Amino acid sequence: MILTLDIGNTRSKFALFDGSDIVCHLPVSHERTLSTLSDFFSRHRTISAVHWCSVGVEIEGFESALAAMSVPVRRLLPASPPSGITVAYLTPDTLGADRLAAVLGARSLCPDRHLLVIDAGTCITFDLLLADGRYMGGNISPGLAMRLEAMHRLTARLPLVNADGETPLMGQTTETALRSGATLGIVYEIEGYIRRLQAEYGDICVFLTGGNRFDFRISSESCIFADDFLVLRGLAALG
Repeated sequence: MILTLDIGNTRSKFALFDGSDIVCHLPVSHERTLSTLSDFFSRHRTISAVHWCSVGVEIEGFESALAAMSVPVRRLLPASPPSGITVAYLTPDTLGADRLAAVLGARSLCPDRHLLVIDAGTCITFDLLLADGRYMGGNISPGLAMRLEAMHRLTARLPLVNADGETPLMGQTTETALRSGATLGIVYEIEGYIRRLQAEYGDICVFLTGGNRFDFRISSESCIFADDFLVLRGLAALG
């Protein structure tokens, strides 16, 4: 079995894979990463490899702890992509490894297709992988909480509103105007990217992942999937 680990901005996410099946998964704080790593090896004696990536967060003693586990370890680095993948990003050293892992995860589920991965978390990322294995790059946009907080902090009187609540097409209170503006703005942004990329590349398969979910409608024949484990699937698929 392969143990995968995504060290993100705010937490570490583990998943144990038996082939393409997720046996178990666990998100933990950065402070619990080392103890959780040890727990996985104590409870699952059949772990044969560890595949991991990080957005750049350093956890003291982590790589030493990995080496002590005496199994093959593979770290995904965008500057050294796996076989069959070409990174067209002009600055691969600054590309988040989780973004590349997410498109690899989508590719493991829908091979030989053009893929758009939309990760709606703290920021919203849009990443494109073509059917021939070319990673074409992507865009980064503010996430929902970031939009709401920015409108509050960068103005004199606008309140900080909760993301949960009504989102009418046109807000009739300041609270609903802010929430609808941020939420529907994201919805229309997602719809716009899908339509524009369809016009450019034709048939495209869309994957949604991340902590936020948005309701949107696209009049197209595109396949649209939601999967919370794309990054970890991509790490497992490194082979």
